[in-house]
Amino acid sequence: MTTAALAHGTWQELPAAPISGRSDAVGAWTGSLVLIWGGRDATSRGRPLLLGDGASYDPATRRWNQLPPSPLPPRASALSVWTGRQLLIWGGQGPTGNNYTDGAAFTPATRTWTALPSLPDPTGPTGPVRDRALVWTGTAAVLFTAGAEAPAATAASSVAAHRFVPGASSWTELPSLHLSAGHPAQRIAAVATDRQVWLWAQWSSSKVLERHEQGQPTSTATRDGTDVFTLDATTFRWRTSGTVPGGQGISPPWWTGTHILLPAGVYPRTYPGPRQTDLHGLTVDPTDGTSTAMPHGPVDDLRPTYVWTGQLLVAANSSDDRGGPPQTLTGHAAAWDPVTRIWTALHPAPASAPGGVVLWTGRQLFVWGQTSNTQLTTGSNPTATSGFVLQPAAQ
Repeated sequence: MTTAALAHGTWQELPAAPISGRSDAVGAWTGSLVLIWGGRDATSRGRPLLLGDGASYDPATRRWNQLPPSPLPPRASALSVWTGRQLLIWGGQGPTGNNYTDGAAFTPATRTWTALPSLPDPTGPTGPVRDRALVWTGTAAVLFTAGAEAPAATAASSVAAHRFVPGASSWTELPSLHLSAGHPAQRIAAVATDRQVWLWAQWSSSKVLERHEQGQPTSTATRDGTDVFTLDATTFRWRTSGTVPGGQGISPPWWTGTHILLPAGVYPRTYPGPRQTDLHGLTVDPTDGTSTAMPHGPVDDLRPTYVWTGQLLVAANSSDDRGGPPQTLTGHAAAWDPVTRIWTALHPAPASAPGGVVLWTGRQLFVWGQTSNTQLTTGSNPTATSGFVLQPAAQ
């Protein structure tokens, strides 16, 4: 697949799905099917409605099929990995913001679900879990849980690690990662390479410089950054592997087979400084940990979702929130070639699906969720259409 083929490609509307459009759903590509499960319906009145149904889509026949009922309660923002045979789903958020500590495996070949062994979070099901990450190493799933020590439930001081081999009756506890003093993690991201699992822990901390005579802070200084760690997949030993400069967020990383791609990420909204612009990603050499900045991409500042095609890094389903409300849904997309190191703008999608599923199916870019016309703004009612694919031009 070349950038030229994508740049001259056309967007095509997907057939109507048997499930409603949604955001924050699990999405996976099996090699022949797209799998979607769970999520939230933001169009429901009051609190968004959590969903517990799912569907599969076959690009070869352009047909959808509803999945059989899952053993899991409805939830959003669950973690997932594709093992090559099963879709493993873990955790997610419940109706009160609670953190689920269960999961299930779906096997497309038999269209059956199997409950996974439960695993209480280090701080409990309602405790101050800051973030989680789940990776597939090729033989096992590894779950990382960044939990805060009560009562200081504002950031994580350690990251717990557990390993699960499909078919096992329980999770295996791995050594925990203890974060440096003064570097409490707000968010984590992880990816597995051939021999290691890499983990990024984004942190920020504030120090009071001056106080009002009543004791209230009047001046503070904030420091931030991202620490990098690796977990050996054989010895399960942690080591420090560098840092990422402060002021820039992290997006889910991708393993290309030779390098790690860490796409540009907007710093969390809680960051006290101005919104960062001119963002760029990083390429990481796992042999020595050295990183090289990617050039700034056309949509790097627009909160896109990034996917790896096997040859290109594609950024799609963007939304421009830099100027405050109303927040324009742009649908702009771009592709980056790691050989030429050049970004190429793609045709914008006819709609954007905030929080939607974005996947590369081997031949098409798949975008599905709760779509809104790109000429509308974030408060607009979603359209009836729930998704599109970008069909590359013939080469």
